[in-house]
Amino acid sequence: MNKNELLTLLFKDKFLVTGENEVFHGVGELGTQKVFILGTENNTYIGNEIVLSLSSKILEIIQKNNKEPILLLVDTLGQKLSHHDELLGINLYLAHLSKSIELARLNGHKVISIVRNQAVSGGALCTNLLADHCYALNSASIGVMNLPSMSRITQIPLEKLESLSETSPLFDTNVNNYFVMGALEALWDKSEDLTTLLMTTINSQSPKDERRDLGTKRNGRLETLKVSNLVEETI
Repeated sequence: MNKNELLTLLFKDKFLVTGENEVFHGVGELGTQKVFILGTENNTYIGNEIVLSLSSKILEIIQKNNKEPILLLVDTLGQKLSHHDELLGINLYLAHLSKSIELARLNGHKVISIVRNQAVSGGALCTNLLADHCYALNSASIGVMNLPSMSRITQIPLEKLESLSETSPLFDTNVNNYFVMGALEALWDKSEDLTTLLMTTINSQSPKDERRDLGTKRNGRLETLKVSNLVEETI
């Protein structure tokens, strides 16, 4: 789903966004509630320049000191696979973006994310999964890494990975797998009243991280709760 279609479903005609280099930003209104909007588009790869653009916008929002919620609209094929970006330390750039989101949260901004198209590997880890509330459209896809790339890096035949993806959610990009594993609070459908869903989320209390418990409850992560409890008992 393109960003304007989703923004219209969320804010009707009360939004304004601008952008450059696959990054867009702006403001939407839900009644008297202002919401800062930030995202990427065109299935972009998140490289160092895009990271700096996103993080600088977040820091600008924090400097406004008004504690309005931030909505991240995620559409990325992952971190940029570039020798140039790797030499400059793309891992540190991605960490900087993650810290910027955490700083926004510590300064009173509720962070909400919606995967609208794709969210892959590092591009999802430093955006969608850092939010207080993580959602995705049921038409979206989320993955650790696409299978051809995984095959190339691990030297595991693509056919074997495709077979594994039929039984293990970690190898598949079906967004429902990530709901079952607890990574997403809910899947949203464009036929729903997305304005009400977003407003309800904004007005809700920010929960503690319940992904471990949700994964157990939904039968998507059967050992996580058990193992983490054992670790806690030994500390």
